[in-house]
Amino acid sequence: MSLGGISMQPAEHRAVDEPRDPGSRRWRVERGIVEYRVGQLRHVVPLKGALLIERLVQGHTKRELIGPGVTASAGEELGSHIARRAHQGASLGHAGAQGGLVPPGGLGRGLGGLPPVDVACDMTTDGGGWTLIAFNDQTTTFVEFDRSWQEYKDGFGALASGDMGWLGNDRIHALSSGGVDLQVRHNHPWTNAYANFSVGDEASLYQLAVSTTPDSLDGGWFASFHDGLPFSTFDNENDTHATINCAEDFRAGWWYADCRAVSVASAGSPAPADSQVYWRPQAGGGVLLLDWVAMWIR
Repeated sequence: MSLGGISMQPAEHRAVDEPRDPGSRRWRVERGIVEYRVGQLRHVVPLKGALLIERLVQGHTKRELIGPGVTASAGEELGSHIARRAHQGASLGHAGAQGGLVPPGGLGRGLGGLPPVDVACDMTTDGGGWTLIAFNDQTTTFVEFDRSWQEYKDGFGALASGDMGWLGNDRIHALSSGGVDLQVRHNHPWTNAYANFSVGDEASLYQLAVSTTPDSLDGGWFASFHDGLPFSTFDNENDTHATINCAEDFRAGWWYADCRAVSVASAGSPAPADSQVYWRPQAGGGVLLLDWVAMWIR
């Protein structure tokens, strides 16, 4: 089994030798997982208790992750990836990768001062570094995403374990500040890729920004229809429709206009029993019905 060339074979526990040199730094992983797939099988390696060691060796920074479930051959590559994620988040007060890398003995802070949470990371696709912000595999029933403004603000579900949910608009805002790449993945054999994805803060009503790329493959629908829109829920209507509350009628929070061109959770039309979540095909009219859909950012 492998993860981007990293050996993930089972390994016995071994003692952690913490570096003695004064220039070294170390972090202990308090929570978090590495998730990857081999064929149709999903593998999860818990990282709790592992130690990330960073030291200067002959003028070069060397990073290694040491702990249960991490083989020696995997440790250096995993360490480099997790350290990169931690350093990217440092300016936001993020104490670690996957919501749970904190200095030993410390509680740490989450993104933007929010409490840390576990997240699902994809370390294989297009070089890795992806964080899951939304996942829905119940695309013909419209209950789980029919949530309040506060619930979308804080997040809900169990994304870290690969279950349905939403990371939370405050955390998505912190992660996407300045613009990031977005991939929308689904049961169809391609991915819809976008650039400059960001979500504003609550004062902006979590305003969406997103740009089309040659790999968006949606006929331009997402960016042209939804870019610049505020977020809406049934109890905080910010859509542009003249007569209906889109989030209430379509039973999901989203960046609605009047109402939407694509979505990861909205009913196909105001809540009929046979409706289904959809995205858009690359060309022509119609919709792309989804059995499951996920949003990943990097």
